[in-house]
Amino acid sequence: RQATIANNYFHIASRGYNRDVIMVGGDRDLMVTNLLIDNNLVVNWPGAISVRPPAASQIMNNITISNNAYYQDLTPQPNGNLNNALVGVFNSYENLASFKDNKYFHYNMHDRPFVVGTSLTTVDEWAENVEPSAEFHTLSSPPPTLGIDAYLSSIELNGDLQDFIRQARQMSRTNPQSNFSASSVIEWFTSQPTIEQMLSAE
Repeated sequence: RQATIANNYFHIASRGYNRDVIMVGGDRDLMVTNLLIDNNLVVNWPGAISVRPPAASQIMNNITISNNAYYQDLTPQPNGNLNNALVGVFNSYENLASFKDNKYFHYNMHDRPFVVGTSLTTVDEWAENVEPSAEFHTLSSPPPTLGIDAYLSSIELNGDLQDFIRQARQMSRTNPQSNFSASSVIEWFTSQPTIEQMLSAE
């Protein structure tokens, strides 16, 4: 059977965060076959998708990453590290995963925006060896951020994700209709302009 991760909107506002939004593989016993990651929108998420090399006890094959759109600010971190890649893929040259028809929208891109194995890789190397059908588009400004801090501001509160989690645990139990219920948060986020609309308005 085929498993699918599709039609999701992944948006992170905390620029220092450096975990993968989707990771395939890792250090656990698993079998991953016939996995399709398709038509997702990923904004400001460094190293968005990571395909890890399988351990001896793992089986991985027929993994397809296609038709996704990535919007990324690639400005180097304050420490000078180029750790904010467009996509991070381990052992992609060994055909653990196939990439096709993904679109990469970038701002301030450095010369090695992909991670393959443990090495930073250029756009030309990625297009030649991994994804000939990739599209690259340059942004004139960083992708807009839309995080939980913006939601808190909309209900006249200040704070970050940890503040939201702390208050949500308290208030959603006693008042399911509060601004901290899942339905309220989802309704607000889905009512906001899309990344394409925000960029076209600039």
